[in-house]
Amino acid sequence: MGHGQYLARVDLAALTDRFEIDDLITRYATAVDSRDWELFRSCFVDDATIDYTTAGGVAGTVTDIADWLEQTLTAFTLSVHYVSNREVTLEGDAARGWLAYYNPNTLADGSVLMSGGHYRDEYVRTAGGWRFAKRATEGNWLKHLP
Repeated sequence: MGHGQYLARVDLAALTDRFEIDDLITRYATAVDSRDWELFRSCFVDDATIDYTTAGGVAGTVTDIADWLEQTLTAFTLSVHYVSNREVTLEGDAARGWLAYYNPNTLADGSVLMSGGHYRDEYVRTAGGWRFAKRATEGNWLKHLP
C-alpha cells in the first residue's frame, strides 16, 4: 500500500480543527501565565460565558473574568497552567472539550498553592479561527504547600 492510500484515510479537516483547538487551549494558558489580557480576550467569542465558581472563582463575561484574573493573580509571583488529557469532540463548526488542568502557583512568601480539576469547554469556529464559546471548571481541588 502506498503512502497516498494511508493519507486518503485521514480526515485532514478534522486533524486541522483539532490542531487549531489545541493551539487555542495553549494560547489561553499562555495568556493567563504571561498576564496578557488582550491575548486572553482574543481566545473567546464576544458573548462567551466563563464559570470558575467550582474553583473558588467567579462567573461572568470575558471582560468580567479577565478583570478578576488580573486582580487575583497579583498574589502570585509565578503561575503555570498545565492542560492535559484533552478530549475534544468535533461537531461541524462547533466542538466540545473536557480537559484536565494542573496549576502550581508560587506566592510571594515562597509557598505554593496548587490547584487542579477539569475544564468543560464549548468551542466555535469563527472567521478568525476557533474560539471558546463557554468555559467552566469542575471537579476541582486545592492544596497549599509551605
